[in-house]
Amino acid sequence: MAYIVNTHSTPVRSFFYGIAAQIAERVERYSLYRKTLTELSRLSDRELADIGVARGSIETIAIEHAYGN
Repeated sequence: MAYIVNTHSTPVRSFFYGIAAQIAERVERYSLYRKTLTELSRLSDRELADIGVARGSIETIAIEHAYGN
């Protein structure tokens, strides 16, 4: 007796792929946050003033850029 087993679309596999995708997205967003934070922090006060950014708002800007909040 022969039978076919379809393992490509099982709910468990889809569940784990979904979790992996969420983790990858979070890592990517955090990486973007850190990169933005680092780049803005390296600017001098004069360069920040030229682009209209106060040093105290760098973290907020990085969060908004990465997470859209």
